[in-house]
Amino acid sequence: MHDDAQSLRNVRNELDGDPTVDHTAVHAVVQDGVAVLSGTVTNYAAKLAAEKAARRASGVCGVFDGIVVSNDPDATDEAVLERVYKMLELDANVPSHTLTATIEHGRVTLSGNVEWEYQREAARTAAARVRGVTGVNILVHVNGMPSIIDIRGRVVIALQQAAEAEAERILIDIDGSTVRLAGQLASAREREVAVAAVRSAPGVTRVEDCIELG
Repeated sequence: MHDDAQSLRNVRNELDGDPTVDHTAVHAVVQDGVAVLSGTVTNYAAKLAAEKAARRASGVCGVFDGIVVSNDPDATDEAVLERVYKMLELDANVPSHTLTATIEHGRVTLSGNVEWEYQREAARTAAARVRGVTGVNILVHVNGMPSIIDIRGRVVIALQQAAEAEAERILIDIDGSTVRLAGQLASAREREVAVAAVRSAPGVTRVEDCIELG
């Protein structure tokens, strides 16, 4: 059973304690372990910061981010895109020569390849800080990082090998190099097998186990 009231308190503590979050503009509720965020913020970086803060909260197995970013009515997409490229070039952690950016109605899509996860996150953060950006889609591939298909495949194979084929009941969420597992399994053994399978995937640095038994 999820203690949603306690989880909500944990979410509020994370939001209130993060100086990059405009906690007065962000509203949160928790239902069945999922934090639902709403409100309006002035830039996309603030939206990302709120989501990350909620994900850090103990007892939270997932986040639905419904926060809206107010746009810059005086900026054209072309002008905002130029700002994005300049921001990427100025960030020493971003290999800007391997990335391309497009924009539509304020929403930026980054694509290309990087060697490390921190470079992808740095690119996302740099674009998010640009005034006029209302969202960032990341299609940047980290060399060696597993895809959700790779990870789910590992879970399925591991469970089948253990004669416990309940992988379809597992929900998988990937945030950078962190993998969150949710859903419901019949036994602690199944949960242990699933967690171990994901933990062994190349590129995964952290596994958050939110699987319930029942």
